[in-house]
Amino acid sequence: CRYVMDRLAQIPGVACPHPDGAFYVFPDCSSYYGRKGPRGVIQSSLELTDYLMEEAHLAVVPGSAFGEDRCIRLSYALAQTDLEQGFDRLAKALQALAG
Repeated sequence: CRYVMDRLAQIPGVACPHPDGAFYVFPDCSSYYGRKGPRGVIQSSLELTDYLMEEAHLAVVPGSAFGEDRCIRLSYALAQTDLEQGFDRLAKALQALAG
């Protein structure tokens, strides 16, 4: 969990409360809303998760499914190398969104 929190803290504009258990985090990525991706302006967690799937090959769940559209839900129940690659792709994909 420490690795996950450290990596999220390194991504500009992402805020994440420490998880209370399980193996999921719920980072607020809404600072990326209003930015333009290949298919247009991202305005919701669903649009952001679609973008992350298509551009970074990351399977994350929109926060709107849990009543919080500012967030995405991601699991960290993965091998360390998979986590490292996933967070590299997440950071790169978010950075690529035009401001």
